[in-house]
Amino acid sequence: MAHRRAADAVDLLRRLFCRIRVGSPKCLRRVSRAAYHQQMSVGVARAHPIVGRFCAAMLTAGAMLGVPVGIPSAAAQPCPDIDVTFARGLGDAPGPGPLGDAFINSLRSKVGGRSVGAYGVNYAASSNFLTVSDGVADATNHVNDMVANCPATRLVLGGFSEGAAVVDFLVGAAPSVPAIPGVPGIPGGLPPLPDIPGLPVALPGLDILSGTGPTNPLPPAAVDHVAAVAVFGNPLTRVSGPLNGLAGPYGPKTIDLCHAGDPLCGGGGDWNAHHEYVPGLTDQAAAFVAGLV
Repeated sequence: MAHRRAADAVDLLRRLFCRIRVGSPKCLRRVSRAAYHQQMSVGVARAHPIVGRFCAAMLTAGAMLGVPVGIPSAAAQPCPDIDVTFARGLGDAPGPGPLGDAFINSLRSKVGGRSVGAYGVNYAASSNFLTVSDGVADATNHVNDMVANCPATRLVLGGFSEGAAVVDFLVGAAPSVPAIPGVPGIPGGLPPLPDIPGLPVALPGLDILSGTGPTNPLPPAAVDHVAAVAVFGNPLTRVSGPLNGLAGPYGPKTIDLCHAGDPLCGGGGDWNAHHEYVPGLTDQAAAFVAGLV
């Protein structure tokens, strides 16, 4: 079959050669494959430099590989030693976001040359906190994929601001959303979310943290693969305390950092503080995580 495809590729190039060099498809009756190869090697580049280089490359690829040109060969991506799944904050561009990038780069500098992969959770990160459920679903899919295909990789979960809420639900730290069968939600549920003075934008759905939230936290099998959790500016902290006290089996490997004065996670009123986690607190979290991976 490979030889057949290579022969078809040669015939196609022979037709192109006739149209370009001779100017008529009738030359196909006069140009044998052997003659085509000889003339191709001697004069096609002179006939038309661009087409000559294109034809020569196509001929070489078709003859040597025996596969249709233009279809890339599949290459398995190696599993990283460490993989960080990070949910960006409100309004950040897709990817891990500026804070996530700073945290991941700091972690890379602390793990002795081990490879660190990064995955930015795919969700809107908009002012509608109801989109948190989309982030939970996407992050769950990525973690499940890593567990199945890279079982030796040490996984890290991270999130900032609205992204921290994604992580809250991933680890089951919400009422009626256990991370592990048999581990109950927060007794009595969460108290109503307090008003946040000076909130710069309306955040519909912010009370998701006082409801049942998404119902698809990480499966039990993920616990042994997740080495560490790091969240920053977590709104759940303002409601019920740091995540490490709420995350069940993830608790001992969780760091929840709130910048002094940040009104979203603490009692402050300085919104500038919500964007002052780099580099001090991102480095602190990276050092914590590096000790666990």
